[in-house]
Amino acid sequence: MIIGGIDFKNLFITLKEGASAAAPYATLADAQKAGAVTINVGLFVTSVISFTIIAFAVFLLVKSFNKIRHTQPPVTK
Repeated sequence: MIIGGIDFKNLFITLKEGASAAAPYATLADAQKAGAVTINVGLFVTSVISFTIIAFAVFLLVKSFNKIRHTQPPVTK
């Protein structure tokens, strides 16, 4: 939802063409089927974006727990 449904999974760089079919390949699955050697940039970008979103959510959760814990009035005896 945050990135608007953009799919980065098919972004790749072909290092060496496959033996069964020549480049260019439309998708990563086609390149892998042909036996091409690729760098899967899109999978890395997707992982970085997912990690950043999860890390930010955990940061906000911990921040709110710390705020709640420190605002409780001290107990007097």
